[in-house]
Parts: sequence; C-alpha cells; structure tokens
Amino acid sequence: MRLSYIYFILGLLLPYGLFAQNDTIISYYDKDWKIIDSKAKAEYYRISFKQNGLWQVRDYFINDSLQMSGAFKGRSMSFEHGPFVYYHENGQISEKGVYHLGKRVHKWFAWYDNGQKKYEIDFDAGLPVGLVKTWYENGNLESIGKFNYGLEYGIWGYYYKSGVIKAEGEWENGLRKGLWKYYYDLPDHPYKLLQVYENGYLIATTALWKNGKTHIEGNFLKDKRHGAWKNYDASGKLIFEGNYKNGQQKGEWIRYFKTSKHIYEFKNGKPVEPIDGIVIRSKDILQ
Repeated sequence: MRLSYIYFILGLLLPYGLFAQNDTIISYYDKDWKIIDSKAKAEYYRISFKQNGLWQVRDYFINDSLQMSGAFKGRSMSFEHGPFVYYHENGQISEKGVYHLGKRVHKWFAWYDNGQKKYEIDFDAGLPVGLVKTWYENGNLESIGKFNYGLEYGIWGYYYKSGVIKAEGEWENGLRKGLWKYYYDLPDHPYKLLQVYENGYLIATTALWKNGKTHIEGNFLKDKRHGAWKNYDASGKLIFEGNYKNGQQKGEWIRYFKTSKHIYEFKNGKPVEPIDGIVIRSKDILQ
C-alpha cells in the first residue's frame, strides 16, 4: 500500500494538520515551511517519532519523496542533534552533515540536483572554519578561501562559471585588506577593476578598459567618493576630472573635448547657478 494512501486516510482524521498517536506526529507545511491545517494545500509533510530519547524526523515532499532525515532534542524540536541528510526532489542528496545541540559541527557537504558537488565546509559550534570550497553546477570552482569562526581571512579567489578567475584579494578578520583585483571573463585575464582597502574600508579604485588602459580612477573616504576622480576614454585620453567630498561632487569639474573643455561648478553635490545648461565656462584648449 502506498504511503500517500495511508497519509490520505490519516489526513481525514486530522482536522488541524497534526496527528499524534503513540508519540508519532504527522504535520503538513506550505512552501515556506509554515504549518498548515490542509493537506490539499501542503507542499511538504513531516513524520516525527520518539526513539532513544530523541525525536526522529522524516520530512517529505508532497509526492512522498524524502526531503530530510534527522533528529531533534526535546518535544518542541528546538535543537537539531546528530547526523542530518537533506534531499532534492529527484532523490539526489542536497546536503549532509552533523548538528550538536542545534549547531553545525564537523564537515558539511552540499550537492546540486545533478549530483555535482556544491560546497564543502568545516563547522565548529555553528561557525565555518578552515578551508572552504564552492563549485558551480557545471563542476568549475566558484570560490576558495578560509574562515576563522565565521570570519574570512587570508587570500580568497573567486571564479566565473567559465573557470576564468573573477576576483582575488585578502581578508583579515572578515574585512577586506590591501589590493583586490577583479578580472574580465576573458582567457587572457585582463584586469577589470583594482581596489585598495584599509581597515575594511575602500580607499582607492581603478577601473580599466579591456585593452588594459585606465577607464576611471578615484579615491574614497570610508567607502564614500572623496578627493580627485578622473575618467579616460579607451585610448587613454583624459575626458573628465574633478573632486568629491564625502560622496558629493565639489568645486570645478572639467569635461574635455577634442579642441575645447567645459567647466562645471558644484556645491554640495549640485551644479551652481548654471549659465549655459550646467556649463559654467567653456574654453578653447588650444589657447
């Protein structure tokens, strides 16, 4: 006899989505895992029973495929305890590892529904520690680095789905540190962006064209644009420059053209009393 038929009969006896007999509980849940009183609207259901001082739990998709197997301490099932295995709806394992009193411990693994590994992470008292690796669904590495009780440290590498490196840089106590390099998704790894961090704050940035020439360069103060900023075209020619103060444009900004330049005046991030549009002055560069 199919499990679904048995649960259908139990459901007829269960006006509030919950059935209990001999320390066995059956309950129904919606797509967000909120308990509901209707099996007809359920996306999942749970069978819980007491064994060896723990509540053994089996969660199922509504089509009777196993979604999770594990154990909890206490009738309220507040703390996961012991080995847990989670499943995709197609039957592939999605994640497995061990809990101790509600906190993840030891090594945890996860997989995509095609069986490809998604990540492997060591936990101690619920926090990631040591080397961490994540992969894309196609099997290519997505990221690699280290945690110290939930805080990133050391050199981390991040990759595009194609396998080309995407970014690399150093963490210290969960804060970015020093030079970070970002790359275009191209085989020869041209730089896309260079950023410098100090005490976790971004202090300088340089964006580059695919040909390697500078596109934008500027400075920051506590993650806000501050100081001189310049924009260049793909040939390396300066086309725009000016200053920021605490994230707002300030003073004169100059837009360069082939034979002339336009000067814009800013105060508190807004143009000052424009004379011609927002152009304050126009000068011939050749003079």
